[in-house]
Amino acid sequence: MLSAAWTILRKDLRQRVRDRSLFILGLGVPLGLAAVFSLVFGSALDGDIDVAIGIVDEAGNPATVAFADALTMGQAGIDVVAFQARDPATAALADGSVDAVLVLPRSAGVDPTVAPHVLGHADRTIAREIAAALGRSFAGTAAATAHALGAASTLGDVAVDPLELAAAVATSAPAWAIEDTVADTRQLDATTYIAAGMAVMFLFFTVGFGVMGWLEEQRDGTLARLQAAPIPRRAIAVGKGLTSLIIGLLTMTVLVTATQLLLGASWGPPLGVAALVVSGVVAATGIVAAITAVVTRMEQAESLQAIVAVGLGMLGGAFFPLGDGTGILGFLSRLTPHFWFLDGLAAIQGGADWTAALPAAGALLAFAAGAAAVAVALTRRQRR
Repeated sequence: MLSAAWTILRKDLRQRVRDRSLFILGLGVPLGLAAVFSLVFGSALDGDIDVAIGIVDEAGNPATVAFADALTMGQAGIDVVAFQARDPATAALADGSVDAVLVLPRSAGVDPTVAPHVLGHADRTIAREIAAALGRSFAGTAAATAHALGAASTLGDVAVDPLELAAAVATSAPAWAIEDTVADTRQLDATTYIAAGMAVMFLFFTVGFGVMGWLEEQRDGTLARLQAAPIPRRAIAVGKGLTSLIIGLLTMTVLVTATQLLLGASWGPPLGVAALVVSGVVAATGIVAAITAVVTRMEQAESLQAIVAVGLGMLGGAFFPLGDGTGILGFLSRLTPHFWFLDGLAAIQGGADWTAALPAAGALLAFAAGAAAVAVALTRRQRR
């Protein structure tokens, strides 16, 4: 049986190399998409912001001066430019020197009813939202000052200078602060995330070159010849399955190496990556085998394969992260092998031991076992 399976394996591999389909769909397309998506969406997925916000202090009281000085000291990813008047700020906004302008009008910081306002372009939503958030922060400080003045007025003979109190509130340390940090572990950078997502999604297409070859042989009329040959019927299934496994392992290995060398992806410890790649290939082969057992024609299998590959890829986060993984969407994403492949890669980042990938690899093997059981049951039912 093994000799016959090995012969089928070699025949299928030669066929895929000759028709170039393996190189195009298994390597060229995922590598090209990973490069394009990394170039276009890489900085967005990494959370990098690069905006310039102008600020105009028309009030000039201690509160607004302290607030403007604090902003111009620098924010993470935000370049704050101070203007003496509104006209130069408007001109800078028009020529693109700044993306939005925050104006602190007269009496701001003293009269809590006077709120800052924002000038900006309609197509620069992020910059306008950042400027608006800064304005709301200042308005909150002004409201706190008003409450402080109200409380001070009840102290009777104690003299309180509103401007001095406003300056004290504006320059006081906040009760809490948000620090801009990057997680060292369980965090894939954008390039690695995109490369891994494309690799695992197209894996569901490349493994189809093997197990779906059963239907291809049936369509071309060669399956009957194989079944008439003096070999066990299961040798054909074993040969097709081995073709899927070897093609999947080869393409994934090349993609991991190529994206690391050409795109700068960081996959993690080799042993952990190997465990995820092997278990991912086995899971994809099992799922595609189940698809093959469901349908009776090659065209049906190709359509269903595309639906399953893209659908599970989107649901599993192969294209983009799906929030914090909670709620119904987080639950559904855990029902896909794509999620566990990406989760396993995240688990071995930042110097973590390769064994951190084993739970995700176990989940992938569970997918493989379940799909294989479905494929075997459906195949036996069709024979009856």
